[in-house]
Amino acid sequence: NVATLPQAHALHSSAFEFPSGIDEFEAVGLEKEASQAVTAPRIKDAPIAMECIVNRIIPVGDMNDHVVWGEVVRFHIKDELYLERGRIDTAAVTAVGRLAAEYTLVENVFTT
Repeated sequence: NVATLPQAHALHSSAFEFPSGIDEFEAVGLEKEASQAVTAPRIKDAPIAMECIVNRIIPVGDMNDHVVWGEVVRFHIKDELYLERGRIDTAAVTAVGRLAAEYTLVENVFTT
C-alpha cells in the first residue's frame, strides 16, 4: 500500500509557499470538500481528515519562522477504516512522514 507518484507530488508541492491569492488546492491538483466545523475546506477523498482551529502561533528565530498549534474540532474517517470497538485500521492507511527535505513511509506498525 505505497503512495503513488501523484500523491507524493501533491504532498511535496503542498509544502511550497504560494503567493497570496493562489488556490493551493488547484496548484497541487487536489479536490476540495467542505468542512463542517471550520470554514477552510479539507481534501476530498482523504481516508482521514481533521478540521482544526488555531490555538496559538509561536515565532521562532529571526527569519519569520513560526510553529502553529491547533486544536482538532472534528475528524472525518472513511467507514472502511473502522475495526471492532471503534478502532482504526492503521495498516490500511499509507502513513507518510516528512524528514526535513525527504519523506518516509511508515511500513511497520506493531503493538507491545
